Amino acid sequence: MDFMIAVAYLAAGVAAVWHTVDQLALLRWARAARRRTVEPEPGLPSPAPFVVVQLPLYNEPQVVERLLDAVARLDYPAGRWVVQVLDDSTDHTPELVDAWVARHGRVPVSHVRRGNRDGFKAGALSAGLALVPQADHVAILDADFVVPVDFLRRCVARFAPDVAVVQGAWGHLNPDENLFTIAGSVMMDNHFQLEQSGRQESGSFLAFNGTAGVISVAAIRAVGGWRSDTLTEDFDLSLRLQLAGWRVRYDPSIVVPAEVPASPAAMRLQQHRWMRGVAQNSRRFLSRLAGSRLRLRTRLHLASQVFETGTFAAVGAVVLLSPLVAWRVGAGAIPAWVGWNLPLLLAFAGLLPVYLFSLRPRVPSPGLRVWRYLQFLLVSASLAIHNALAVVAGWTGRPAGFERTPKAGAGGGVPTPDETSGRRPRRATRTLEAILGVLVGVSILVIGVSTPSLIGYLWPSLGWVAGTILLLPRQAAGLSTATSPRHGPTTAGLDIPSHQ
Repeated sequence: MDFMIAVAYLAAGVAAVWHTVDQLALLRWARAARRRTVEPEPGLPSPAPFVVVQLPLYNEPQVVERLLDAVARLDYPAGRWVVQVLDDSTDHTPELVDAWVARHGRVPVSHVRRGNRDGFKAGALSAGLALVPQADHVAILDADFVVPVDFLRRCVARFAPDVAVVQGAWGHLNPDENLFTIAGSVMMDNHFQLEQSGRQESGSFLAFNGTAGVISVAAIRAVGGWRSDTLTEDFDLSLRLQLAGWRVRYDPSIVVPAEVPASPAAMRLQQHRWMRGVAQNSRRFLSRLAGSRLRLRTRLHLASQVFETGTFAAVGAVVLLSPLVAWRVGAGAIPAWVGWNLPLLLAFAGLLPVYLFSLRPRVPSPGLRVWRYLQFLLVSASLAIHNALAVVAGWTGRPAGFERTPKAGAGGGVPTPDETSGRRPRRATRTLEAILGVLVGVSILVIGVSTPSLIGYLWPSLGWVAGTILLLPRQAAGLSTATSPRHGPTTAGLDIPSHQ
């Protein structure tokens, strides 16, 4: 039994090492992409393709007018684009949309109300697309994004016969508002600066991120349309498109700023949906990946992308096992070196140059970049068990409803449930996490007091407990460390170079 505990503990650390190795491999390609010479801006074809701009909404009163204001400023040939507000709201958001449309009659806006949420976001996108059969491309913007005026022109101009998606980068409206936005912006910077750029440079599969991108309508129809049986319908579509021979093109110079979740509740909901949805897709595409004729490098990167959520499940397992391992080390049943879990230490240390690279365009100071990475690790530790449970739920294939991320308006503090109609985390999940937290905390206390020399073996659990104590209580209290509110859209932290 002790042998199995030790093997499971170390195996979880090795799983994290695999993720780090993949990230370091992408680092080489991302560096090459950043050194690449800037390509000339292509022009729009004539006549310009017809584009429908879809704005999927569900109870977004805090941000909907800002979204519409930005969309109204889009520069695209008149008569060649329309806007669809796909509004499934159950609060007063529809009234705000109707009032905005009445004030801006010159903007080609259609307010689409389904009366239900069948299929959630994927269902809304499908229903809207059916109303515009003449559309060549569809641009998708989530409610908290502030699109630049040249977004449509630049995206549409980058299409080619084999390109299904042109994806822009996400910027940040509130990257330094509090510890949660710091962690969230670090995570997003790593995805776009390193993963998207590195995968494109290496010829591997990329992800359509569900927003801030434009998709070929013909490509969507060619692979069977949107599917609503996963929480990450964007990732599902990305894989189906690329397995069918289409390309996803990423342009880091097209930056669309968005709101970073500023509260524990918002971050937990967002993380749960992403982790569970990607895990659902890993379950779905395993057999297709194994039987594909893709080159080995592409398959390896794709495997790492599809099973990336396994890293979070592994870290959660280490957190739960570390007190037990420390106890058995103290009893002499497990070798002392096992308790330190050197593979996990190496995994975290190996990620440091990765995050220093991905943060460099936005955070010039090396010291501050290291500090931002440590802050990111602290928040990630507090979510370790929460994310692990989401991944396991996705792997087991249990159905789940789509829960939107609450939004407050960048810099506006933490939204209340009445303002967002967002659901709090499920009581059963919070109760289970509370029980696990008590057990882990008590075990650390007992083992640490009785055998002080073993406290080093508890470092993963110590990180999780510290993060939980520092972060999660603010959810119940509705507190935020936000600075004074900033009104209107900003472009803070958007100095992403166009040559990367």
